Order: sequence, then structure tokens, then C-alpha cells
Amino acid sequence: MHNSRAAAGGGRLMLIMPANQTNELVHLWAGRWPGSIGHLYTPARKERVRPWLPYALDNGRYAEATKGRPFDEAGFMAHVERYAWLEQRPLWLVVPDVPFDGEETVRWWDIWAPKLRQFSLPLALAVQDGMTPATVSALSPDMVFVGGSTEWKWATVSEWAQAFPRVHVGRVNSPEKLPYLESLGVESCDGSGWFRGKSPQIAGLASFLAGTRGVLSVGEAVAEAVSTRFHSNYSIQTTIHERTEPNQA
Repeated sequence: MHNSRAAAGGGRLMLIMPANQTNELVHLWAGRWPGSIGHLYTPARKERVRPWLPYALDNGRYAEATKGRPFDEAGFMAHVERYAWLEQRPLWLVVPDVPFDGEETVRWWDIWAPKLRQFSLPLALAVQDGMTPATVSALSPDMVFVGGSTEWKWATVSEWAQAFPRVHVGRVNSPEKLPYLESLGVESCDGSGWFRGKSPQIAGLASFLAGTRGVLSVGEAVAEAVSTRFHSNYSIQTTIHERTEPNQA
């Protein structure tokens, strides 16, 4: 379940999903700040569910579209079926869409949403350029996933956050964006670049978590992040696992 604790500004804490990154910092932070770190699983990889990491299911369409590949319908359905009925269920599922094309995305929603209701998962609509809160409201999604082109996404994200109670923002890899999104009441965001960039990027994420969630000072969190970024430490996962496993009925 998503963490509903209040953020510093009075709103709920935002769940940050470093895609399906398995760096040890992800596990360490998930244990230290429950409900603040999660995963977003794509059809391209088979990930093991961890009890300390809430997760959602992506449809893989953005990667396919940007690489000129057609939609792998069979792969997508196998992806959904792999996770849908696990004891630790996905938070939500992104319905197949057409990146950057709002009109086609509406058409795909009409085709795919009815098929996916059988899994009893909240369905997220990946809104694209040209779509508006009015047109999306008529489709009744459980969650709005703000996709689209980068410029359009940041120009409209506040509108989506004001119009819908559950909003996720895709492709967020800048520490500077996190306080803004959390202040809007955004439920979650994802980004695949947190561990690809230079030290200031991951240090910025550590700084945001410590500065808004506490436990460590910002300086301590940043030093820890930079020093462990490229190292693997199994004891981190083991410690979290031992702490959380007894609670898994």
C-alpha cells in the first residue's frame, strides 16, 4: 500500500521509483524510508518482488516507440499475468498507450482497459500530448500517468495534479523536480536515470529524502549515497529482508 504519511508541506509523501534499479542504495532507502522508494517493472525484464519495495507495472510502450519497435502484445500480457495475482500485488498497471499521441492513446484505452479489468488492478492512463483533464475524466481511469513529450509534461503536470486524486509522473530524473511534484500532491514518479548520471544526481535524491523524511542529516545521506553508489553489499538486503519477512502472511 502506498504511504499516506504527510510530507513537510502538509501533503502526502511521494513514492519515488528508480525504475527497476537494483543498486543496494534502493534497498537501503526502502527500509529506512518506507513508502518513499519503490519499483516500476517493465515487460523487458523479469524482476523478483521484494516485500519492502512497493511496485507498479509499466507497459513498455515508451521504450518500444522511441526505438521504433511494434507493441509486443504477448510479452505485455505475460508481464501482467506474472505479477497480477501474487500475494504482494502491483499498486497499479499502465494500460497500453501510443506515446506522444493523445488521440490514438484514447483509442487504445477503449480497446485495452476492458480487457485488463479482469486482473482487478487499478488501471493507469498514460496521458499524452493533446489530452486534457476533461477528456480523460470521461474515460474514468483509476490513475493518471503523466507521459507525453518532456515540454508538454512539465507544462501540464500541475493541471493533472489538481484535477485527479491519483497522479504518477514518468521520466523524472532531476532532484530539482522532486520538491515541486511532492508539493503538488503527486502520488508517485519514476525515472531510469538516477544511477546512470554523475554523483550530484544520486546525491540530490539522497538529499531530498533526508531533508523531507528525516532520520539522517542531509550531509550524512549524501556522503552515504556517493560512497556506496558503485558498491554491492548483500547485508543491506539481508537486514531489510529479516526485518520485513516475518510480517508477510
